Amino acid sequence: MKEKFGYKKSVTKLKTITRKWRQTTLDMARELYLAKEFITSQKTRQKETPSWSDYCEEIGLHYKTANIWLRHFSPLDLPKDNERKTTKRRKA
Repeated sequence: MKEKFGYKKSVTKLKTITRKWRQTTLDMARELYLAKEFITSQKTRQKETPSWSDYCEEIGLHYKTANIWLRHFSPLDLPKDNERKTTKRRKA
C-alpha cells in the first residue's frame, strides 16, 4: 500500500533532518581536520604511532573518503578554544 505524500509535512520533517545532518557533517569535518593535523604534524614517528590511514580505518572511514571531505572544509570553520558548541556555520 502506498503511503500518501504530504508536501508540507515532508518539508518540515526534512528541514529538521537537514539541519542536524549539516551540523553533524561540520562536527565530523572538524574532528577529521584536527586528527589529521595532529597525526601528520608529528616529526618523529615511532612504530606504535598510528598513521592517518590507521586512524581512518579505526573510525570506519576510508582515508581517501576522509581526504575528500577535508577538501570541502575550511580551517576557518574551526571554533576557538572555548567556542566549540556555540559557533555559527558559514553559509555555503
